[in-house]
Amino acid sequence: NTVEVQASEKAVIFVHGYPSGVHAHQFQTGKRFFNERGYDVVRFSFFDTAENARNVMDITLASQVADLTQVIGHFQKQYKSLYVVGHSYGGLTTLMANPQSVKAVSFWDPTFGPAVGSWVEFTDYNEGVGACVMGGIVRQLTGKAAYDEALSHNLDTSKAYAAKFKSPAQVVLAEIQPEKMDRSLLYHSLPETVDRELLTLEGTSHSFVEGNKIYELLEATRAWFEKHP
Repeated sequence: NTVEVQASEKAVIFVHGYPSGVHAHQFQTGKRFFNERGYDVVRFSFFDTAENARNVMDITLASQVADLTQVIGHFQKQYKSLYVVGHSYGGLTTLMANPQSVKAVSFWDPTFGPAVGSWVEFTDYNEGVGACVMGGIVRQLTGKAAYDEALSHNLDTSKAYAAKFKSPAQVVLAEIQPEKMDRSLLYHSLPETVDRELLTLEGTSHSFVEGNKIYELLEATRAWFEKHP
């Protein structure tokens, strides 16, 4: 867990996805970008290989929501303006946490209804290993609890969480979508009373690694946050 501090009154909390982590390209670049523009940056891990840390096999959405709520509760006392960026599964975690003490949220290509995404399309439970194997671009082991949880979390479940969301919400989508999941559904499921914005970055995939597209993402995110001081 890292906090890049420069005595600012505003901070961005990055919420990573799965099986990504705080050292992913978008968060490393985002850390430098926001630091250079006067923001403190908070990055924390839902799982790690460090001693006494939660193992990746033990993660669940429920534990991630509890972690994020605790992190926000800690830092809201220290900053006048607090913002959250949730990428992929971190976006779904942020949606479920429904953080109402933050100024604004940016969802980066968020998971919406994992039961129709890679958890179903590319994941199988392996009795011999005693774990679930998620395929696709990256092969990753995960626990049975997280797998069962994902299968039970359908579009209606996500829509119910979105209908209760309160904070100003930006949804930034990658144009290249290998899955059948319609990630724009998060935006369309938000209450009409919520200040919201939907953007699609052309020529980008889920982690925004193509060319300098990450900077388009970061500029759009910063502009959204600046609208909500």
